[in-house]
Amino acid sequence: MLKWNCTPDVVSYNAIIDIICKGGLLDQALYLFSGMLRDLNVVPDVVAYNILIKEFGNLGRIKEANKLFDEMHDEMMDLGISPNTVTFKLLIDSHYKDGMAEDAWGLFELIDKIKISPDQFIYDSMMNGVCSEGYLEEAVKLFMSMVDRGLGPYEFSYNILIDGYCKIHKSG
Repeated sequence: MLKWNCTPDVVSYNAIIDIICKGGLLDQALYLFSGMLRDLNVVPDVVAYNILIKEFGNLGRIKEANKLFDEMHDEMMDLGISPNTVTFKLLIDSHYKDGMAEDAWGLFELIDKIKISPDQFIYDSMMNGVCSEGYLEEAVKLFMSMVDRGLGPYEFSYNILIDGYCKIHKSG
């Protein structure tokens, strides 16, 4: 970009990091992200972190996704960068996908502790995760909690419960 006398900003960094990630080149994307962190003219945002967290999670590289989350949560708050509902949804999905249910629950509980209101998508991720483990009763409790908070009910949420019910009774 500098070759064309164009100064990169956070949006251009995010777009390039996203394209590199989608090409499966996560280590190169992380290298570019590190460059963004060193660039005094650019402050990364939650989108940059979420792009990397999503792709690391999709590839089962949970330790690296967690490291990025910890960095964002612990070190970047001073710059106004903190996890959002998208961050938590991505991590919860990844943890369930990798069989790390306890960690997913820990993230779900952390949401309230850091004063983020869980949204429908976080609840759906949790319900999907517990259903995939065969705990339909827990999914129903999550559903009721979601409704009690004034979120939904939504068609997708019902579909998760119906799918969970069908899978449990098909195998049982």
